[in-house]
Amino acid sequence: MRDISPSLKTRDRPPVPLNIPAPTLAYIIARAREFDAALDPAQEQSDDALRLPDLDGDFLPQQDHETPYDDLHSALSLLNEEQMITLVAILWVGRGDYGRADWKEARRIAADILEERDGTDYLCGTPLIADYLAEGLDTLGHRTEDPGERL
Repeated sequence: MRDISPSLKTRDRPPVPLNIPAPTLAYIIARAREFDAALDPAQEQSDDALRLPDLDGDFLPQQDHETPYDDLHSALSLLNEEQMITLVAILWVGRGDYGRADWKEARRIAADILEERDGTDYLCGTPLIADYLAEGLDTLGHRTEDPGERL
């Protein structure tokens, strides 16, 4: 689980208040990292992955667990409307579309867009979502740090 607390880079300014609890943000970013890793185009398929299955055997993979997409989608679908607006705005700040000073504008535009689009599908369809969310949180005065990592 990632720790979300005031960023060192914006320590002199108070963090922008968010309506999503820090543990929820950390959980979403963790699920988004797993999802991004599962979509990594740098992973090349082996020749074995391209072969047709043996139709005489049990060739369908058994999925006793959710996929990274399912995990991320489930986590996002638990957010209420205001939290979804916040998360989309955080993503945009992290992507560089808006800055810290534009936070209210980013939330206003996100609210307008989410009247017509499903926020969960929009976020799941955004490449590098985990990186953008982490960068957005940092820009807004929050840091995401894995407590298990040592620098």
